[in-house]
Amino acid sequence: TLQTGDAYRELLKLGDDELAVLIGSQAVKTLHQINKEPDKINSGSESADDLFDQLYVSYAGQIYDGRLKHWLSTSPKLEQLISAPVLVSTIDHLMPATESKRGGKQIAPMLRLLTSDLVLDEPDDFGLEDLPALCRLVNWAGMLGSRVLLSSATLPPSLIKALFDAYKSGRRHFNQAQFSQNKETPIWCAWFDEFKSQTKEISSKEEYIATHKAFVEKRVSKLTSEQRILRKGEIINIEPIGLTSSQSNAMPSVYLTTAQTLYERMHQLHSAHHATHSTGKRVSLGVVRMANINPMIEVTKYLVNMPPHQDHHIHFCVYHSQLPLALRSFKESRLDKALSR
Repeated sequence: TLQTGDAYRELLKLGDDELAVLIGSQAVKTLHQINKEPDKINSGSESADDLFDQLYVSYAGQIYDGRLKHWLSTSPKLEQLISAPVLVSTIDHLMPATESKRGGKQIAPMLRLLTSDLVLDEPDDFGLEDLPALCRLVNWAGMLGSRVLLSSATLPPSLIKALFDAYKSGRRHFNQAQFSQNKETPIWCAWFDEFKSQTKEISSKEEYIATHKAFVEKRVSKLTSEQRILRKGEIINIEPIGLTSSQSNAMPSVYLTTAQTLYERMHQLHSAHHATHSTGKRVSLGVVRMANINPMIEVTKYLVNMPPHQDHHIHFCVYHSQLPLALRSFKESRLDKALSR
């Protein structure tokens, strides 16, 4: 969230009185600031901080002087949340608009949605168990008259269909409240990619899916005919190497087999995709991504104990969400510098 806020501030030229960044931890903000400006570390004022106030808002603007400002005077951070022209936050700060279990918690996110458009970044990263809550949020945005932008290049048709249906049912209530004739008005929809943008009035879910499919097919055609292929995928089978059938069924052997496969592929990919340093040494950076932490740790144990090929040296950086916050932040700052050259 903080990185997105920095990018918006830099690319859109937004000042501190135009953009608010909202996260749930002052510690995360402090570490992010230290990594950006290591020479400007604040110290000495920690004892003055609110002990239990975990909400952090980066915003220097002011709301107009009216009833809402006086109502929010006891909660300056909520005032910042509502008044900022642009807000970057994790989605859980908006979820109470439809999920609140305690009275009053839903008012601030409801007011935010009432006066803003909603941009969801990579909504397909949410699990299926989160889809009902995501649909309720999009439905509520439609009911309040907001526009919703889904920012992703990998949206599955089923997710698109569910979110459009949720938005359409919410928008129906908005139209009934706004237009006396209560007629079923179509929804303006748009698609954007690096080639062009397309807009169309859509009245039904079926029409929406058909238009979406046609847009994707045109995009795929342009990518295959006009764009130079930069990356090619290859599916590698992980097969037991030098193991008996009884050994290959044991869980530790699965880790060993995976490690052996990764070990060989690392060297092959390095020889194919390295860059040559001014010293004459050949250098490459690669990422091995695994979905679960425990198997990743077990595979890494085998990998670090495998001696590299002759005249090779491998540096491993093990990185996952359960590392202590300070250590994770330290690694993230190094990875950002190495991978954004």
